[in-house]
Amino acid sequence: MEAAAALGAPKIVVHSIMSTGDSDFMEYNLRYYRSLLPYAERFGIRIAVENLTGRLPGSEIPSIRNLGTPEAFCEIQDRLNSPYIVGCLDLGHANMTTGDTPGFIRKSAGHVQYLHVHDNDGQHDMHQLPAVSWALGKDAGYYHPECPNVPWNEDRQPYGYAGIRQLFAAMGRALSGGD
Repeated sequence: MEAAAALGAPKIVVHSIMSTGDSDFMEYNLRYYRSLLPYAERFGIRIAVENLTGRLPGSEIPSIRNLGTPEAFCEIQDRLNSPYIVGCLDLGHANMTTGDTPGFIRKSAGHVQYLHVHDNDGQHDMHQLPAVSWALGKDAGYYHPECPNVPWNEDRQPYGYAGIRQLFAAMGRALSGGD
């Protein structure tokens, strides 16, 4: 955190820790994040808690063990109840854990201050350019010719930068409680 403060970074993303054995994930991570709060306060850095992939690839059941549900993502922030704790919504992880990114966004409204925007196939954390199909309609997508190494999905239309602007507008409406 000291290095982040020296660089002028306002926040850092700190992932939750998978607890071992039968220990309670939420309680384990509440203790973990609380142990970081004195440093966040000292250096003036916010800790962004990110929803992670709370299920193994191929599993059908999302788990709170990695903040993989909007309920767990919001609960840990509420229970920490600190101005130094904020939410970082990872859209690719939301797709992997729930398969319902719009629902995750809506249920997380009020708990998201930062976004990690990327896309995947719902099974693998691929960090692809975002497709906006879940926000704007099934044929929407993003493509830019200056990114030739990014896999192109032929069944999506290229919306380019306009599509990204539409994506952020749609997310902003969802996060503010509008449709």
